[in-house]
Amino acid sequence: MNARDTFLGRLSSSSAKRERLLFWLLIGAALAMGLVVLTAFVPAFVGGSAREDFGSFGDFVGGVLNPILTFIMFIVLIFTIILQQKELSLAREEFQRTASAMERENFEATVFRLASQIREGVNSTDLVHEGVTHSGTDAFKAFYERLEEIYEEADHPARGDHIKSYDAVYEEYGHDFGHYYRLLYFTFRHIKKSKEVWDSRSDGTRDTLDVDFYTKLIRAQISDYERLVFFYNFLSGRSDNFTDLIDEFAIFDNIDEGRLLVADHIDLVSKRARGC
Repeated sequence: MNARDTFLGRLSSSSAKRERLLFWLLIGAALAMGLVVLTAFVPAFVGGSAREDFGSFGDFVGGVLNPILTFIMFIVLIFTIILQQKELSLAREEFQRTASAMERENFEATVFRLASQIREGVNSTDLVHEGVTHSGTDAFKAFYERLEEIYEEADHPARGDHIKSYDAVYEEYGHDFGHYYRLLYFTFRHIKKSKEVWDSRSDGTRDTLDVDFYTKLIRAQISDYERLVFFYNFLSGRSDNFTDLIDEFAIFDNIDEGRLLVADHIDLVSKRARGC
């Protein structure tokens, strides 16, 4: 904890020094008042020797000092209450900072865990085509190359139609990729929801949750062929629930437009989705 956030650290700050100075000035002023009064009136009693003179002197001293001491105790009480309020405020701020730090750590831990699961999902993906097994990122490459074949195949009924071509490939191998899309969707949805919850609890004292770093982290793990396959999966209408997230987080930013079935297909998604 920072020294300025503790009581001793607070007292050592310039503001606390001014408060202490004011406190002791008040105490000193009260004592000075008492001293002045005593100095002015003590000689009047000291010069006499009668018992009643000493009794009157004692009554005088008590009458003078009691209000002064009461005033001093009142000032001390007020000063103590002010310090306690400041300490409670500091404790509340420290609690809020600690809670925010823990919330951020939990968010980051979840994002990193989901990112790891996405890679595990990719690595566990297998695609068997013409007796050859393609695993991991190669499975997405094989999927997309098969899509290109169908799209360009002269006697295939889906020739020239990117949606029908994708549907044809998906019917053959789509069941091997479903878990990947679900993980991808859940990860970006988690980032979005966490951002909304964080902002709703913001009172101006907590840091903002900048999700750009985390979305870029996830996007950086998506290979070129993964992004191409996902691009046509989205165009086929199978990822309609992903639309808002795709736009908000520019998931198709840096897509390899040169590898699209047709370069103009990039215009079928919004500019926001492309990071424009």
